[in-house]
Amino acid sequence: MMRLSATLRRILFSLVILAFLVALGLYLERKTIARRFADAQLAGRKVNAHYDIKAIGPRTQRLEHIVIGDPKNPDLVADWAEIELGVGLSGVVVRTLRAGGVQLRGQFSNGRLSFGAVDRLLPTPSGEPFTLPTYDLSLSNARLALATDYGQLDFRLDGKGNLADGFSGLLAGTSKHVQVGRVGLDDVATRLKITTERRRILAEGSIAASRLKFDRNILAQPAIRLNGSTNESFTSATADWSLGAGVESLARGKAKSLRADGKFAQDGGARTLAAKLQLDGVRPTAAEQKRLVAAIPTAGGTPLEPLLKQFREALAGLGKGSTVIAPVEYHATRMQQSVFVGPPTIIAASGARLLGNGRGLVFPLGKGQANFSGDFALSGGGFPISVARFALNKGVWTGSARFQPYRAGSAQLVLTPVEMRANASGFGVRTNALLDGPLGSGRITGLSVPIAVRPGHNPLGGCFKSGFRTLEIAGLRLAPSSLNVCLAGKEARLAPALFAGRLGDSPIRIAANGARIGFSRGDFAVDSLGVRLGPGNRLSMLDVTALTGRFGEGRAEGKFSGASGSIGNVPLKMSEGSGAWQFSNSRLMLQGGLRLADGLSTDPRFNPLFVDSFSLQFANNLILANGVAREPKTLAQVAELAIRHELSSGTGGATIDVNGLTFGRALQPEMLTTTTLGVIANVVGTINGRGEIRWSPDTVTSTGKFRTESLDLAAAFGPVTGLKGEIALSDLLGIETKAGQMVTISSINPGIAVVDGNIHYQLLPGLKLRIEGGRWPFAGGFLILEPTTIDLSAAAERRLTFRVEGMDAGQFINQLQFENIDATGVYDGTLPMIFDEHGGRIEGGRLVARNGGTLAYVGEISNQNLGTMGRVAFDALKSIKYDRLSIDLDGPLDGDVVTRVSFAGVNQAPIEGVRAKFPIPIRVTGLTNFPFIFNVTITAPFRKLFDMSRTISDPSLLIERLNPDLQRIGPAKTIQPPESERVQ
Repeated sequence: MMRLSATLRRILFSLVILAFLVALGLYLERKTIARRFADAQLAGRKVNAHYDIKAIGPRTQRLEHIVIGDPKNPDLVADWAEIELGVGLSGVVVRTLRAGGVQLRGQFSNGRLSFGAVDRLLPTPSGEPFTLPTYDLSLSNARLALATDYGQLDFRLDGKGNLADGFSGLLAGTSKHVQVGRVGLDDVATRLKITTERRRILAEGSIAASRLKFDRNILAQPAIRLNGSTNESFTSATADWSLGAGVESLARGKAKSLRADGKFAQDGGARTLAAKLQLDGVRPTAAEQKRLVAAIPTAGGTPLEPLLKQFREALAGLGKGSTVIAPVEYHATRMQQSVFVGPPTIIAASGARLLGNGRGLVFPLGKGQANFSGDFALSGGGFPISVARFALNKGVWTGSARFQPYRAGSAQLVLTPVEMRANASGFGVRTNALLDGPLGSGRITGLSVPIAVRPGHNPLGGCFKSGFRTLEIAGLRLAPSSLNVCLAGKEARLAPALFAGRLGDSPIRIAANGARIGFSRGDFAVDSLGVRLGPGNRLSMLDVTALTGRFGEGRAEGKFSGASGSIGNVPLKMSEGSGAWQFSNSRLMLQGGLRLADGLSTDPRFNPLFVDSFSLQFANNLILANGVAREPKTLAQVAELAIRHELSSGTGGATIDVNGLTFGRALQPEMLTTTTLGVIANVVGTINGRGEIRWSPDTVTSTGKFRTESLDLAAAFGPVTGLKGEIALSDLLGIETKAGQMVTISSINPGIAVVDGNIHYQLLPGLKLRIEGGRWPFAGGFLILEPTTIDLSAAAERRLTFRVEGMDAGQFINQLQFENIDATGVYDGTLPMIFDEHGGRIEGGRLVARNGGTLAYVGEISNQNLGTMGRVAFDALKSIKYDRLSIDLDGPLDGDVVTRVSFAGVNQAPIEGVRAKFPIPIRVTGLTNFPFIFNVTITAPFRKLFDMSRTISDPSLLIERLNPDLQRIGPAKTIQPPESERVQ
């Protein structure tokens, strides 16, 4: 036993010595063994690595100059690393890990994170949730360069402490540019304090950038403050955050700054991100503001004008800036994701407020339909006070709104509850508008317009009845009326309508056969517009066949055609009017041309005239019109017209200025009026003057004054030259004058030329000419036109009686330049002349010598077969003293006038030797004072009887006879009396 025991002790001692020697050898060769083991492990994982083992101890191991991966582009570099080991219940464990100068390079692409060769050194994922290791970690200047699909990210981590509980460090990150989808960040800087506490990771700090760009939205200096925590497996996390940024530009409008406060929460697979966004200084751009205001029509002159003006001013007030607040939330589960946007609240610097409340918009990011529910209240800033509720359900928007009466000045708009509906088919709205307000210079009240917009191809289609309670404009007051309106496509059609009321104190009726109003271009057309103004005995009328136009900014304009009418009891009629019109600033203006005729259609006093350059202006209850009246065929200017009419009082006037109205070859009086037919013709000369017409609701008065310095014409009683004078018409329209009108005449030739006379006359009602008398010096005496009245309105018989007083026979013969006749004596008598449809004639004309005289004919006897007594008579006529002589004339002026000359006297010249054939031939020689009685009948054209004297001083008569084509304008030609029927 004892020997055995000794042996065992030697064996055991030897084994202990051997173990000690082996352990000593292993300790002495530990670096070689560790390197061989590490190299084997790296080679087995195909990892290229370089390192230096500085210390291998029972508790602490230190490596230096660590390089993993391609030496030229390593994935991991560290200056040194130390690991402290400890023994626990589970064996040897890592107590502490310290490292310095670590630089790790990684890549994140398509959702996968890789660190290159370092990935092969990491433990294989077990599928268990991540847990924080319990050893202490100490890092100094540890850096991570991470290349991602969003940009290059660089991080630095400095810290120390137990990773599961008690670690404290600082994480700093930078990036030149990060692009996530359409969001881009420049110069990103991250600074977070990272701590752990009871296996929770806490982070606090900021993430900032120089600029954030999302499409055309750009934020300047955006910065997020973050304070949050998560568990070690990152399945439960919470965070509070806030955002502040300046606004550099927005896709729509402008803003000064953006602020947001929010929370983030994650519980398992559910995540929520909530934020309250606030934009300060929100306002539209100048161009947007201009377009926004321009989109609101001015509706000039309509009841909507002050309301829309106030609404435009309210929109313009938004340019002062507003604050917009809206809640936003993002929800995500394993099944779906959705975004919630709450109803916004807008507070404007102008005083306007839009307060939103309700669930808002819920928008699923996966399957499903969006829905909305929210209430809004609008007030202040010039906007209408209203509340509205909107909802979106299964793709259908519905809404209702209630508006308080919207007032601006004297205008008011009242809407019944507005019901709205919109879906994929279109938009629909239904309400009724009741409108009061100004209309031009007047006012309309109770204008009721049903509004119904239907979804579909023709949203505004359908018919409805509209009307108004009162309408007053420019003295016009219309009684309550209604309209039937049908909407189709882009236009509204009005059924035939009739309006009644009063204009001033006068009744008025307005009728239209129909109308069309276009919505797209604001054009419209009215068919057969008719206006009747005043009572039946002084009715003013205006009819327009077609009226077209277009609404513009504060005005309307267009064209008209087929206009006709008259003003009150003014006997003037307008027709065939056409041209352009414009309504602006409560002023109606017309320009164009028309036809002006006498209102007495049964017996017109003047032929229709064409009025061009016609303009009419209606404003402030006043009509002003002017134009130039021309003869339609020659377009010769007849007169300049100016009209003024006050609708409220029914009074007005017109002036007719005649400036240089010249008659000649192109223009004759019968082209202007039929009253001159058969009275005068071949007029040459110029007329000037002015006529004035004044009217009131009860009367029409007119005056005129016209003058001529020289007028030549052919009258029924003969040519007239040098007519000069002025006529003052006491009734221009009736062509009437007071008594005592006078004209002077250089020459008149009813068969015997008389010069330098004058005629006194008066124009009577019914186109009658009362000749008060005419007087001309004539052959030492006077030719006097007896008073008479001539009817110029009909082809009646007209009588003129010329009276001869104290005509000296010698002067008369000298005036006629009869070379072979010499006579003395003084004559008196009458020359009655009648003019009718058969022409002019002398009827019962007679000239009688007062006290006798002498007569001598010394011409040659052309007929040698006169006989004895004939020769005795002609010898006696060589010089005869008569004591009585009369001349009777009868016959047509343009035909053969029978002239009977009767005189008795004694011869003064001796009779030459004449053999008388009696039963006993007797030679009569040298007899004087032998009594003779002569009765001579002459049948010859009356005017031709005196032509021989006129051809001496006026050879044009001979020229006309030789060449009738060389005619002249002037009084040398007489005219036929008026025809039996008036030429129309």
